Amino acid sequence: MKFYQVLKLEKKLSEQLFELNKRFINNNCISINELRDYEPDVILDTIKKTSDELIRIRFIIDRFNLNIRELTLKNEEYNNIINLLKSTPTSMSKDSINFFTRAELDDIIKEYQDKINTNNETIDYYKFITDVEI
Repeated sequence: MKFYQVLKLEKKLSEQLFELNKRFINNNCISINELRDYEPDVILDTIKKTSDELIRIRFIIDRFNLNIRELTLKNEEYNNIINLLKSTPTSMSKDSINFFTRAELDDIIKEYQDKINTNNETIDYYKFITDVEI
């Protein structure tokens, strides 16, 4: 199975677990005149099995994410720099002096955004070609 497929499986299991949890809550305590949609003991068994499978899949994902962790860390820091540059005030007033103009800051932002895009392409390629045994 490819890494991106494992990521989809993790999302699917997570969504299933969310639904199972809701079913369990909704069917555990009902009024006397109601019928249960599902049996709580069966739901709980399914929750346990799904949780175990989700834990196993998430551990595999964590292991394979280590290979691209440097790129994700770089992207996080590049985004922090971009946010800093975007929030840096500039002024066109004659009473103020800018070290960087807004156009210069925008050019630096573009450089960092290009780095992020390149890293994301590498990350996507890794997820697409990497085989994972589950």
